[in-house]
Amino acid sequence: MQKPQNYLVPFLDYIPAELRINKEWIIVYSVKSPATGKLQRIRKRVPKYKPALQRKRIATKITTKINENLALGWNPILENEAPNSLTLLMDSIEHFQKSLELDFKNNAIRKDTLRSYASIMKIFADWVRSKNENEFVYNFKSEMVSNFLDYVYFERKVSARTYNNYLLTLRLFANYLIQKSYIKTNPTKIFKKKKNQPKKRTVIEKPAIDTIFDELKEVNKEYLLLCKLIYFCYIRPTEISKLKVYDIKLNEGLIYLSPEISKKTHGFVTIPKPVIQDLAFHLRKANMQDYLFSKNDCKAGVLQSNGKAYYDLWQKYVRKKKLTDNPLYSLKDSGITFALDSGVSPVSVMNQARHSDLTITTTYIRKSQTKADSTITNANW
Repeated sequence: MQKPQNYLVPFLDYIPAELRINKEWIIVYSVKSPATGKLQRIRKRVPKYKPALQRKRIATKITTKINENLALGWNPILENEAPNSLTLLMDSIEHFQKSLELDFKNNAIRKDTLRSYASIMKIFADWVRSKNENEFVYNFKSEMVSNFLDYVYFERKVSARTYNNYLLTLRLFANYLIQKSYIKTNPTKIFKKKKNQPKKRTVIEKPAIDTIFDELKEVNKEYLLLCKLIYFCYIRPTEISKLKVYDIKLNEGLIYLSPEISKKTHGFVTIPKPVIQDLAFHLRKANMQDYLFSKNDCKAGVLQSNGKAYYDLWQKYVRKKKLTDNPLYSLKDSGITFALDSGVSPVSVMNQARHSDLTITTTYIRKSQTKADSTITNANW
C-alpha cells in the first residue's frame, strides 16, 4: 500500500508555513538552522481577532507573507545575526591572517607577534577543519570557543600562560569578525584567563657553566659569544637575532636594544670584561649593517637568524652531549642569580636585566643561606 503523500514537501532550506487551528491558532514552518544544518521548526501564534473570519483572513495573510519571504531566502534564525554570518569560517580566518600580515608590513605589530598569532590561528584552523571544513562564521559562538580551549588545554596540555595566549588571540579574532560584520557579539568575553603559576627559575650551576663554555670554545666560538651575551647581559635569544653591528658601542662598553628589538624593555646594557674582547674580535671584519649573529653559523652577516636556530644549536652542542638538561634561557636565569650571589647590587642587576620593577629582580635571590653573610656579621647598628 502506497503511503499517503504529505502535501508539505521539504524544500532545500525550509518547509513552507501552514496555519493549524486547534485550541490555539498557530502558524508553523521550518527553516534550516546554520548551527546544525537541519530544519528547525518555528511556531508563531495568531492573535485573537474577532470575529473568527477576520482572524482567519489575517492568519492567511501572515502565512502568505512568510512563504513569500522564505522563497526569497529569508531566515528568521539569522534575522538578528550580522550580515556576513554565513561566510565560511575558514575564509574569515584567512582574511584575519592577511589583515595581520598587513599590520606587520605597516609596523603595527612586530614580527614575533605576527608569528605567535599566525601559529595559534593555524592550530585553530586545523581544529576547525578536523570538525567541519564548511563551518559558517555564524557558529563561532561560546560553545565552539570553549571546545577549542578545552582541546588546547587538556589534549595539547599547554601551560596556563600559553592557554591565555590562545584566549587573547581568539579575542582579537572575534573583534576582527565584529568589525567586518561577520558576528555581532564577542563570544570570548565570558572566558577568564587562567592564573599563571610563578615562573620557575632554572639555574645551571657554575661548574656546569664552565664546562659548557669550555666545550663551545672548541666547537663554535661565535655561538659561545652568543651564549655569553645571554649569561652576562641577559639578552633574550630573539632579541639577539635582531641585533646589528651598529648596536654595539664598544668604546662606551654598551649594547643598545632599540624599541624595534625589544618593544617593552628597550635600552642600554653594559658589556662586562669577559665579553668585550670577544665582541671586538667577533666584529673585526663585520659591516655596520650586518646582523651580529647571522644565519651563517652565528658569524656576523647579512642574513638574519632567529631565536629557534639558537635553541637548536643549544640542543646540538649542549643537551645532546648531556652537559645539562636545562634549556638555553637558563643561562639568563643563572647569570642573574650568580650576579646577585656575588654581591652585585640588585638595582644594577635590575637595570642590566631591564626589569620593570626591583621585585622582579629579587625573585632571583636564593633564599637559603649556606654561609654567614659578611655584611651582616660586620655590621653594627
